Amino acid sequence: MVYAKLQGSDLALAELQGAELREAELLGVDWSQANLDGLFIAESSMSSWSEHQQRKLESTLKPILDSEKFSAFQARMSSTSTGLQLDTACYTDNPTLLECEFRDPLQLGVYRTDVLHPKLIELACSDAAIAAGIARRGFNKSTKNDPDFGLAAALLKALDTPNSCAGLTALSEQTRQKLRETAEQQTLFVMETERERSDDK
Repeated sequence: MVYAKLQGSDLALAELQGAELREAELLGVDWSQANLDGLFIAESSMSSWSEHQQRKLESTLKPILDSEKFSAFQARMSSTSTGLQLDTACYTDNPTLLECEFRDPLQLGVYRTDVLHPKLIELACSDAAIAAGIARRGFNKSTKNDPDFGLAAALLKALDTPNSCAGLTALSEQTRQKLRETAEQQTLFVMETERERSDDK
């Protein structure tokens, strides 16, 4: 989810494993019991809203929420806490939003290979439709600093294992070809980057 406006959202039981939150507004979010395994958060904030912005949102929500839910929303918006969890297997570039196990850009590669990609493969295995969506994440254009960089290769590796799961084996040949092309491009990119580094030494 990019540019998601989640201020005051009740995500207490949300299934956010493997999700990407980039440039999201998270003021007053409650994700106290959410499944956050593999979650990636970058360039997001808990920046305060002006009184006018908050009143406008309240006037929109008041007619559609019952009094209990509206009161809970107001409490979340006035709280500085986001329902932090300690040492969750997620990645964030802003530990004030969420206490993740991975916080440093130097840990991004380990986070991808040890946490995110295995979680996405597990989700892809559970359902053919989910697998198709995760494959699209795999061949989206991504740079080495993106969480999905290398996902195409990880999905292809999972497909090549004996008795590959039903969700992944249902991927069309066209999708598999896009994954192969993406994995090849990313491999060439890494090789070129390493060559440039060695030339600079």
